[in-house]
Amino acid sequence: MKIIKFSIALTFILLSTVAKAQTILPKGELSYMAWGNIASDGQKLTDDDLRDVLDAKLYTDYTEAHRKYVSGKTLCCIGIPLAVVSTIGVFAGSSTKSDFGAGLGAMYWGSIGFTGSLVLLGIGAPKYFIGRNKIKSVVENYNHQNGFSYEPSMSFGAQQYGIGVAFNF
Repeated sequence: MKIIKFSIALTFILLSTVAKAQTILPKGELSYMAWGNIASDGQKLTDDDLRDVLDAKLYTDYTEAHRKYVSGKTLCCIGIPLAVVSTIGVFAGSSTKSDFGAGLGAMYWGSIGFTGSLVLLGIGAPKYFIGRNKIKSVVENYNHQNGFSYEPSMSFGAQQYGIGVAFNF
């Protein structure tokens, strides 16, 4: 009987102290990391963390910007190797001397591939840079709203290494 009472008491204590694990979100300044990620105090934030940290408008702006960033990066990652391979095909076709026009086929397909790679890069690069800049804009807006913005300054006079002008930005 004592064992049953002890087991019930122990179960009650364990169940009453179990709490849902919560992630503690950093309250510091946000920063842009490589690959389109956002960090706070050096810790990469997940999408759930960003949804909690950013207000609805900034989170919507972030998801749109991240989508553009990823699609632009994908197009660039396809376009650059295609440009390299098709350029090799053009040069291989132009160096092949044949009476039957075998080199012309390689040049023809290489030129088509190179043109396609330029189209992919022409679409992908702007999307990549627009997405990256919009993500940075979301970070700057958040930091400005929460008092983390940094203003550039200029000072004259004695500095750490002598007398002169200091630009801080």
